[in-house]
Amino acid sequence: MAGVLGAAACLYPALLSLAAGSVRRLIGLGACLQGGLVLSALVGSGRASDLKPAGGVIALLFGLVVFVLAIQASFQAVTRLEEDGIGGDLAGVRGLARRSPMAAVLLSLGLAGLAGLPPLAGFLVRILVASSAVAGGYAWVAVAGVAASAIYAVAVLRWIGAAYVEDDELPVVPHRTPRLASVVGLACALFGVVAMLLAGPLLYAADGAASVLR
Repeated sequence: MAGVLGAAACLYPALLSLAAGSVRRLIGLGACLQGGLVLSALVGSGRASDLKPAGGVIALLFGLVVFVLAIQASFQAVTRLEEDGIGGDLAGVRGLARRSPMAAVLLSLGLAGLAGLPPLAGFLVRILVASSAVAGGYAWVAVAGVAASAIYAVAVLRWIGAAYVEDDELPVVPHRTPRLASVVGLACALFGVVAMLLAGPLLYAADGAASVLR
């Protein structure tokens, strides 16, 4: 049941993301996809064929931290857009890098984290989830998760690309967002890079926590 729900929770929002008309909807669908990946990790929470732990619990614990901060960074970017009076549709995001560079950076890192694009930690989480599902005997769940991630990445790259397209028609907007909010959003977004660089110690900590849960 966890495998069926996990696969459906990955594929359904990924397919809907291709037609997402607002960045809020895109982020919401990305959050649903992360939930599907968490469910997919559960199928690998038992023992592999060699009787060793399949690694699903480690993937789940590591993924929860990465996913929550990626979602937080994405919504901080949306807050920045709203504070700067920029629309959240694709037309409003077009040329964002010239008009509001910080909002473009936050949005790009947040969406890239949700999509699991390398070199962010979300990419490693997807590898861990897929490998644990295969080890647990649910290769079809791993295939569904990988396919959903690829589909969602296509939708995300469309929005990120629009943010860096030259658009001289719209004026540069003033920065009205409090500096603390920008720092918090940027810290959450950069965690994806830091977590990838420190993946070894973080996975070791997740393995220690997983041993308690087994």
